[in-house]
Amino acid sequence: MRTALLVAAKIVARDGEVFLPVFVRLEKEVQAQEERKKAFNRALALIADEASITH
Repeated sequence: MRTALLVAAKIVARDGEVFLPVFVRLEKEVQAQEERKKAFNRALALIADEASITH
């Protein structure tokens, strides 16, 4: 996904603002992906903490 964002940034730099909505959309997707990954890791950590407390 970051590669696509980089490509979009290069297109915006080369061809102008007409492609800026594509860049913004990809940027939001990258941020959402990072947030989902963080949430997933928090869930795993919570399970690990619970397992260590109960055992």
